[in-house]
Amino acid sequence: MSKVWEEALAGAAGGALGTVVLRQLIRAGQRLPEPLRPAALEEDPGEHMTWRAEMRVRHPLPTRTHERVGASLHWAYGMLWPTALALCLHRARMRPLPLAFGVGAALGALVWAVGYLGWLPATHLLEARMKRRLGRQLTALTGHLAYGVTSMLPLCALDLS
Repeated sequence: MSKVWEEALAGAAGGALGTVVLRQLIRAGQRLPEPLRPAALEEDPGEHMTWRAEMRVRHPLPTRTHERVGASLHWAYGMLWPTALALCLHRARMRPLPLAFGVGAALGALVWAVGYLGWLPATHLLEARMKRRLGRQLTALTGHLAYGVTSMLPLCALDLS
């Protein structure tokens, strides 16, 4: 298998792993004190984007297919970012580990900013006032930093081989 494919697959695996971690952290965050809980979204983003696509093509999907597409969008979105990073950093060495984890944290911060400061408020899935709630934003940012760092693990393992 070519090195590019190996890196892309490691990025996708990292994205899946990071998505699992982020979902668990968001779930655990619901037990935090109210000012620190991650912001509740108005609607599930995967569900919303599936609905928007259905409206654009004017063809609703069967209910079961709609649910599956909506759920798969979470995974696709989470796997996209580390895969793109792996392809952009093709052949870059991810040693030492602090460098790799720094790159991962930067990736997580970028994903958080694109979502929580960008498309989620723009699509009205996140109330604009939530952008001003610092405690909630810090909790969401921390989860995304963990997502980014975790997503680098398969790339680091690939670099060690």
